[in-house]
Amino acid sequence: MEKVVNGIILDKNKFLIIKRKSGLHAGKWAFPGGILEKGESEEEALIREIKEEVNLDVRKIKEKIGKYNYKRGNKLVKGNSYLVFVDNFNVKINSEISDFEWVSIEELEKFELAPGIEEEAMKALYDKKINKI
Repeated sequence: MEKVVNGIILDKNKFLIIKRKSGLHAGKWAFPGGILEKGESEEEALIREIKEEVNLDVRKIKEKIGKYNYKRGNKLVKGNSYLVFVDNFNVKINSEISDFEWVSIEELEKFELAPGIEEEAMKALYDKKINKI
């Protein structure tokens, strides 16, 4: 079983989404994140993946928003989404990512999303306890 994490990064009422170049979700839009490396905690993986994929420094991992499961080949993948605050919003994508956008919840429907993204965004934006900083 693999474990993955992703970070939901908000700037006002817009979310950062990235378009993946390859892998299971190639050509689809998702939140920054990825697979945990051996011995790595979810928090460590989240900080590393956000830095690697979009070159942002995590200031605070606010809280877990949700969990999800999916199949990658024969493997079950378990994932968790976290609301994340970053130090700045100067995104610089790496070679795994083909594009990025800051989008509102209403704009998400215009993008071909990886499964579950819209539900996670709704939780992040509308859950009152999460919006309290």
